[in-house]
Amino acid sequence: MTDNKKEETLYLSGQTLTEMLQAVQGRGADFRFQATGISMIPAIRPGDTITLSQPRERAPRKGEIAAFIQPNTGRLLVHRIRKVAGKHFIIKGDNINSQAVKVPGENIVGIVTAIHRENKARFWPNRNLYPLWSGLYACAYLLWVKITGLLRKSIRSLRE
Repeated sequence: MTDNKKEETLYLSGQTLTEMLQAVQGRGADFRFQATGISMIPAIRPGDTITLSQPRERAPRKGEIAAFIQPNTGRLLVHRIRKVAGKHFIIKGDNINSQAVKVPGENIVGIVTAIHRENKARFWPNRNLYPLWSGLYACAYLLWVKITGLLRKSIRSLRE
């Protein structure tokens, strides 16, 4: 007998998500949620499940992906640490052309310790190569879209 329960998604505001994250971490547990944005493609894609852990024994490092409260808006974001500058972190998404953001250390609320895509763990062995891979991925993806479009057009013209 199968259960035909419909999967439901609960969307939370940034403030509610932040409060939930802090409550879970206050109990010493990791926090898992589903990514919705595109700023971290290809490392994190919409629909990926992200696990956040508190930075416990050490400060976050360059190349790690951090969850932080954006200083200007108060939004919870997940981006890569590009540089450590004293008690501040220079943070930027892998897939966006906007300026990096200077974030105070107290705004870092977690480090991404696991990424699951389609129930499979993702693994990137060298955290310092993410920005390079994401740039190459973006170029290759755009090229792939162009090539497949041309191939489809050629196939259609051959069929006519």
